Amino acid sequence: RRRRCTVTAVEPAMSKKILFLDSDSVLHPNCTVSVLPDGSVSGPGAFRWISIFESHMQAHPDVSVVVHSSWRLLWETDRELKNQLPEILAKRIIGVTPRLVMGRYPSIQAYCASQKIQRHVILDDEPLAFPEGLPELVVCDAVLGVSSRRTGLALSRALAEL
Repeated sequence: RRRRCTVTAVEPAMSKKILFLDSDSVLHPNCTVSVLPDGSVSGPGAFRWISIFESHMQAHPDVSVVVHSSWRLLWETDRELKNQLPEILAKRIIGVTPRLVMGRYPSIQAYCASQKIQRHVILDDEPLAFPEGLPELVVCDAVLGVSSRRTGLALSRALAEL
């Protein structure tokens, strides 16, 4: 009796499209969210702009999210972090940048090297954390986050070019 073998094509890591995501001042106003002792996220502004973020991402179902925010340091595992995020975001997250590599840009570089990622966009509110003129960086308005029209347009354009 013959066995049927099903082959599933796996996308090589280097062809994955990745958005490296910060959280504070991007998905909600800075200083409006607290992490409680039990590890849960609370606050009046928590993920205030998540629906706006998702509206930009809807046209790009092939783009996965990697968290490079300092939030990656608050929980020991990716699963613990994802459990604190809105489901609409958590389902897109495939990981975090290395917890042992400090600094936003160095952690992104380390992730890209280890996963052989070549195509990515970085969404962050702190341009000084990155080399000047970095083409893959979308600088988010630090007060309005992704709710800023300018940021939204820049993000949509960058995702479309991935």
